[in-house]
Amino acid sequence: MDYYKITLANTPRILFAHHYQTSGYAMHLKSDANFMEAFYVEQGSIQNRRADGTCLSIPAGSFCISMKRQEEWFESSEPIHRHATVGFRLFYEAELVPQEQLLPFVQQAAHSSSFDGNWALVPDRYLPGEEYPQLEQTVKTIIRCFSEGAETRLLRCSGLILELLAEITTACIRHVLLKKDRSLNPSLFVYSQRAIRYIASHIEQKITIEEIARELEISTGYLSHLFKAMTGQTLITYINRVKIERVKELLLINNAITLKEAGENVGIEDENYLSRIFKQYTGLSVREFRMLRITL
Repeated sequence: MDYYKITLANTPRILFAHHYQTSGYAMHLKSDANFMEAFYVEQGSIQNRRADGTCLSIPAGSFCISMKRQEEWFESSEPIHRHATVGFRLFYEAELVPQEQLLPFVQQAAHSSSFDGNWALVPDRYLPGEEYPQLEQTVKTIIRCFSEGAETRLLRCSGLILELLAEITTACIRHVLLKKDRSLNPSLFVYSQRAIRYIASHIEQKITIEEIARELEISTGYLSHLFKAMTGQTLITYINRVKIERVKELLLINNAITLKEAGENVGIEDENYLSRIFKQYTGLSVREFRMLRITL
């Protein structure tokens, strides 16, 4: 299964949100590049056929995304078919991310010290074989919000759709990671995000794996395992990399600051140790780095 990275150009605008139940379900959807529909199949598997001739079965319990990039048909031969659905207008740029490239893509994003951004990951068609209670719950929350008469309901629905896209992104990554390593807990992406946020907010202090694990209420061994699986680097490597980037910033903006003073700003008091890891992560000594800055 492939995925799409979608870069959002605007805030989503909800068009409909409802529960749907029928027998002999059949739906024809025309292509519409700026329309998306997210639905959770509660009962009755469906067949999905596209204009390009591809066809597959989507079992009950699946969470589906229709990006309407081409005509497609949904049909069910089950006595009862039921799903909860949300449709919305969204302008975006889509980039295909094959399944084998998804983990390297996310690891590259992790190297930037943040998972924040105006992009999301969505599956091509659906997430199979597992239950996604949080996605189902968010869709149903949007349906309830849309049915209310409150003046702010459309604004609230837009916010909930963004939340849904964030949850779908997490679910996509979770699905790929679990296929790679069944020993990993589905919540590892959330733990990795929390660890990254903790490091960013405590950058001026000495940070240990033990204190991060204590904050996340998990073991140090499990934290180290999931963080390496998620980001492609160890926690120590990541912490050092973030701290060295901060030291580089300090050296660039303040000619008078000493390496010792820069180290104290990132919780590293041993100047010799800082000098060694600076060379390790940048390929330059501090003196060479300063000279390079002068020549630029």
